[in-house]
Amino acid sequence: KTTAPKDRVDLYALLGLQHERWTATHEAIKAAYRRAALEHHPDKAVAAAAREAEEAGDAAFDAEAAKAKAEEKFKAIQDAWNTLSDPPRRREFDSTDAFDDTLPADCDPADFFAVFGPAFRRNARWSAAPGGADAVPLLGTPDDEWEAVEAFYDFWFGFKSWREFPHPDEEDTEGADSREEKRWLERHNARLREGGKKEEKKRLRDFVEAAYDLDPRVAARKAAAKAEREARVRAKEE
Repeated sequence: KTTAPKDRVDLYALLGLQHERWTATHEAIKAAYRRAALEHHPDKAVAAAAREAEEAGDAAFDAEAAKAKAEEKFKAIQDAWNTLSDPPRRREFDSTDAFDDTLPADCDPADFFAVFGPAFRRNARWSAAPGGADAVPLLGTPDDEWEAVEAFYDFWFGFKSWREFPHPDEEDTEGADSREEKRWLERHNARLREGGKKEEKKRLRDFVEAAYDLDPRVAARKAAAKAEREARVRAKEE
């Protein structure tokens, strides 16, 4: 399993969206940001802390320290909004979120749909196709028509992922002195990430090939085609 970096701030949690995470819509993120910004505005937060200290009889209440703490929290909330409201930055953040990368490679034919189905659903989140994860065809059932099975594997064999793989040696593009330098840094960073993208492509390709080889619907289709060929041969011989 891939885990989020230990020192990374959870931007979704700052906005109260720790359970929705990558499934949160832009509208939900905007509404959550407005609620959090209103609730944690420094003036409001300091006033609330002062009231609590007064009610508790805390004579050591430090207004300046409380203000600094409130401003730090408010800035973190603003940073969360700036990242999660910007599609490229959000994709990068979501790409480093905790995720189960494990994929099955084999199973008993009777367990095929129970074993491979959840893995397909889990990885549908990375789809770069129009409609995102909601438009990704899923494994289906043993009774699906062949056309549906064929369309499913056509999609997954051509699967395109938006997942990013930040590299520790990347340069900060925000510190570029010119547009040309920023573009050069972006190309440099893209080259560093290319290795991770290639590994991800192979990971999914191997998984889809394993599923295709084990799918009982595919096996039935091959068996039917073989039987049809043999019947034609016998007919010619007769």
